Amino acid sequence: ERAAFHAGGSDYSIPAQRLGDYLSGNPSKGLPKGLVFGQCTPTDLNGCLPDFITTALHHALRGLLRSHSRDGLFADDTLLTGIESRTSAPLRVLRHGTSFESCNTQGLFPCGEGAGYSGGIVSSAVDGVNTAMALLKTLVQRRALDG
Repeated sequence: ERAAFHAGGSDYSIPAQRLGDYLSGNPSKGLPKGLVFGQCTPTDLNGCLPDFITTALHHALRGLLRSHSRDGLFADDTLLTGIESRTSAPLRVLRHGTSFESCNTQGLFPCGEGAGYSGGIVSSAVDGVNTAMALLKTLVQRRALDG
């Protein structure tokens, strides 16, 4: 994240680069206007992620260029913006281990990536299902107590 912040000019601009420039390791000069909401800064995104990730991205993107350049989905001037570097939330909303209910707010059942309990779409879905099951169990227990 720090590398992306600096690549974007350290002013919260979005670091951006044309695909062809990214694959050749050259910073882009000038970017098209109006394609992205927010201010973009032309840069070299290659230094924003570890080498093993950059190498894998280069390999995958070259394959996409070969297979989809004719249909217009990928081309040398395709704009790459920012980087996705987080796999989970920077904080965690505390919850009880078995009931999944918030430790300090009764009736709140924090779940998913935003609450710090998953790191992607699949694990968020699993956490959502587990939390929903815990919520149902809690509601049934409370209803039984209320008589």
